[in-house]
Amino acid sequence: MNPLEAPYPVYFVRETEVVRNSLAEGLPLPQGDTLEVVLATMNLDSFSDPEAFTPLSLELAQAFALEAALLLKDLKERQALQEAARTDPLTGLGNRRALEEAFPLLLQEARTLGEPLSLIYWDLNGLKALNDREGHAVGDQALKSLAQALRNLSRRRDVAFRIGGDEFVSLHLGLKAEEIPALIARLQENLPYQVAAGGLLVEGEDLEVLLKEADKRMYRAKRARKGL
Repeated sequence: MNPLEAPYPVYFVRETEVVRNSLAEGLPLPQGDTLEVVLATMNLDSFSDPEAFTPLSLELAQAFALEAALLLKDLKERQALQEAARTDPLTGLGNRRALEEAFPLLLQEARTLGEPLSLIYWDLNGLKALNDREGHAVGDQALKSLAQALRNLSRRRDVAFRIGGDEFVSLHLGLKAEEIPALIARLQENLPYQVAAGGLLVEGEDLEVLLKEADKRMYRAKRARKGL
C-alpha cells in the first residue's frame, strides 16, 4: 500500500523544507513533489478503533514529527561533514586524518587476530612535470587513476588513503612482509604512470615513525628504478 493512501496517520521525516512546512502547518504531504530522502517514518495505528486518535493526539504527533525531522536532518548533515573531513575530495579515498584514525583500529584488529599488518607508501612520479606539460586536469586524472588502481588492488581487508599531493598510503591486514614486493609490482604493471613504492611490516604503534621508514624505502626504490 502507498503510505500516502493509508487509512491511518503516517508522518514522514524528510529533509525537505516543503515537508517540514507541511508538518508544521498540519497540511497533508504533497504528493506531486519530488522528495529526495526519507529519513524515517512514524506510524500511528490502532487495530481496534480507527477513531482512536483525537485531534490533539494528531497535532502532537505532527509536532513530534517536525522536531524529529529537524534533529535527523541535523544529524545527517553532521555525519556528512565528518565524512567530508576524512575524505580526499579528488580521489574519494580517505585523507591523512582518516589514516590516523584507521591505523590504531587495524593494528588492534591485527593483534587480536594474530595476523600481520603491512603498510605501503606510494608516490606518483613526475606529477609536477605532468601538470606543467599537460595541465592540471591531466595530473588530476593520473591521481584518480592511481587511487582507482589501489581500490582494484585492494583485498577485502585493505584500505588506501591519499595523504599528500602525489603521496598515498595503503594498509593491508593479513599481508606478510615477503608478499609486499609482489603486490607493489602488480599495481605498477597495471598503471600507465610511473609509481614508486616502499612497504614494511608494521612493528610498533607510532604511525609517524612507520611512515618515515616507508617513505625512505619508497625513495630508495625510486632511485633504484632510475639506476642511481
